Amino acid sequence: MKKLILIAVLSTWSGMLHAQSEVDLFRYSSLRQSPSARVAGLGGAFGALGGDIGGISLNPAGLATFRKSTISLTPGLVSQSSTGDYLGNTNSDSRSRLTMNSVGFVFAKRPAAKGSKWLQVNYGFTLNRANNYVNAQRYEGVNTNSSMVDFFVSEANQGNEFFPEDYPFSAGLAQQVGLIYSSIPGNNASDFKGIVPAGAAVRQSEQIRSLGSTSDYNFSVAGNYENKLHVGGGISLMSSSFNSTEIYSEFDQMDTISDFKDFTYQRTLGVEMDGFIIRLGAIFHPIPAFRVGLSYESPTRYTVSEDYRADLDANYDLTPTFATASSPLFRPFVYNYRTTGRTTASAAYLFGGKGLISVDYDYVPYDELRVTALRNDQGSEPWARNLNDRVAVLFRTSNNIRFGGEYVIGPLAVRAGYAFWGSPYRADVNTGGGDLSQRDFSLGLGTRFDNFSLDLSFVRAYWKSYRSPYVVESLPEDGVLFSNTRTLVQFSMGFRLD
Repeated sequence: MKKLILIAVLSTWSGMLHAQSEVDLFRYSSLRQSPSARVAGLGGAFGALGGDIGGISLNPAGLATFRKSTISLTPGLVSQSSTGDYLGNTNSDSRSRLTMNSVGFVFAKRPAAKGSKWLQVNYGFTLNRANNYVNAQRYEGVNTNSSMVDFFVSEANQGNEFFPEDYPFSAGLAQQVGLIYSSIPGNNASDFKGIVPAGAAVRQSEQIRSLGSTSDYNFSVAGNYENKLHVGGGISLMSSSFNSTEIYSEFDQMDTISDFKDFTYQRTLGVEMDGFIIRLGAIFHPIPAFRVGLSYESPTRYTVSEDYRADLDANYDLTPTFATASSPLFRPFVYNYRTTGRTTASAAYLFGGKGLISVDYDYVPYDELRVTALRNDQGSEPWARNLNDRVAVLFRTSNNIRFGGEYVIGPLAVRAGYAFWGSPYRADVNTGGGDLSQRDFSLGLGTRFDNFSLDLSFVRAYWKSYRSPYVVESLPEDGVLFSNTRTLVQFSMGFRLD
C-alpha cells in the first residue's frame, strides 16, 4: 500500500482553508492522563485502585474508597525533545514548561441512615491536565531531488486554469512573490513553472514549535457498597488549546540558481476546543486482596474554532530583491469534532500493607473519530467527508496496556510502571517508521502521615513520528523521521481534612 500517512501529514499543505488532519484529530483524542504523582509512578495503571484523587478521572469508582475529605495539589515540569533525521542529517531541539497538572477536592460522607449497606457516598471535583502539547522539532538537509517550489507548481497545474484564491495559503502566495509563474505571462490557463530548476541543490530546514494542553474539569460521585462494590460516575467539561508555528526555509546552497537566494514559509495555527465527556466505573472486590475494575469514557463532543495563517517571504538577486505575501484574513473556521470513546478493564492485587501490582487495558476505536461541518457551512462538508473517509482508511482500534507496582519499605512506598500506547494506524499503512505508538517508563516514591501525604514521580516517554515537507507525485519523496522523548516530573501533596 502507498504511504497513506502522507495524506494526513500533507493536509496542512493544501490550499484549503481548513488546517486539521487526522494526525491532529488523534492528538486531541489521545488523553494520556497521569494527573498525580502516585498514578504516574504506577504507570497510570490505577483503574482498580482508589484512595488517590488522581485516579478519579481514570475510574470514578475509586472515589468511593476515600474515608476522609481530602485536598490534593500536583505541580510538575514537562520537557520535550526530539531528533530529526532528514537527508542524512540529524538535528535536535527541545523545550520545557512548568505546569499545574492537578488540583482536586474530595468530600467524604457516610450515609446518615443506620444499618445502610452503602458505607460511603463521596463527591469529588478535580481539575486535571489531561494532555500537554509542548513540542519542539527541527530538521535540515540539502535536497537535490526537489524543492517545495515544485509542490507549489503542482498545485497551480492541477486544473485547466489556476485560481490563486483557491490556494490562499500556498500556491497563491507563491505566485504573488514570484516563486512560480505562468509560462505565458498573464495567462493562468497555461502551464506554471518554478524559479528553482530540476536538480538544483537547495538547503531545506524547518522549525516546528507548539504549546497547549487539554484541561479536564471533572465532577464525580461514587458509593461504597459493603466494601465489596464501588460504583461511580462523573461528567467533565473539556477545554483544549493548541498553538503551533512552523517555519520552513529554502536556500540556494551553491549560489547557482539564477535570480534566487532563499524563501521562508511560515504557517501559524491556533485551535480552541470546548466539549464534555461522561465517565462511568465500577470496582469489585471478590476477596479483600484482589480487585477488578471496569470503566467507560464516552466520546468527547467538541466545538472547535481555529485560525490559520501563512506568510511567504522570498529574496532574489535582481530587482526587486525582496517580496512578501500573507494569506487573507478569514473568520475563524468553526466545526464539530467527536473523539473516540474508551473502555478500560483493570485488575490489582494487594499484598497486605506491603505493596501491590496493578494492570490496566484500554480498548480505543480510533477509526470512529469524526468531524462535522456546521449546518450553515455547506462549503465545509466535502472537507469533513474526505477527512472522515481518511480516518476510516488509515485508523483502527488501538490497544493500550499499563502495568504498575508498589512496595513499602519502612515509611517509603517505592513505585515503578510501564505503559504501551498502541498506534492508531492500521497494520498495512506504511508510516515511514513513525507510527505514533508510545512507551512510558515511570518511577515514583511516596510517604504517608496521619493527615498528609507526599508523592514524587518521574515518567519518560518515547515515540516516533514521520513528517514529509511536501509530496509531488512525479518526484522522489524525502521525509523526516523524528525520535521524540518527553520527561514529566510531578510532585503531589495531599491534605486530609477530618
